[in-house]
Amino acid sequence: MKSLREQFEEDYEAVPYVAQPGGKVKIRYVYDGPWYIWDIPENLLKSKKQKLTGLSIISLVLFIGTALIPAGLNTWSLTAIAGIFSLAAHILELFGVIRFLIVPYQTTRMDYNYINGLLRIVPWIRGICLLAAGVCGIFYMAGNTFTLPGLAAFAGYLAGAVLAFVLAVQYKNIPFTTKKNESRE
Repeated sequence: MKSLREQFEEDYEAVPYVAQPGGKVKIRYVYDGPWYIWDIPENLLKSKKQKLTGLSIISLVLFIGTALIPAGLNTWSLTAIAGIFSLAAHILELFGVIRFLIVPYQTTRMDYNYINGLLRIVPWIRGICLLAAGVCGIFYMAGNTFTLPGLAAFAGYLAGAVLAFVLAVQYKNIPFTTKKNESRE
């Protein structure tokens, strides 16, 4: 795996230019690598970006609301551990979703790899962690007592897992293509 420096040196070319009338020469780095383009119309891509961002934010609000339900299963250590791991994964997912929201239609290899690396894997991890929290909650309630707040917390974890899986599948179904960089800015 290449370091960030090696990747930068491969994708950018140093171009000298005269910056001031005094003749001072400065170096400007121009992207010379391939362009990564999501292969759907730009307006459809924009709506998908907004949809994925909305799914992630709704899922975060749902998780916080579920974690704040005063149910015994939310105080059980196994449920809490699974919830903490899902929250950590969700933070990583938010980095990817926000970056995906702000990148242009045609983007660099580094941006694409960052976004793709996060949004292809992290929502699945988050969904599995939320499913684990829900299963832990069922075990807790089976050993103690089934309560309405406990069932609501279980449903919240399950709904969060479903939203995570939907986000992962929605992102996976967005096709992309690469294009040789022919222009220099």
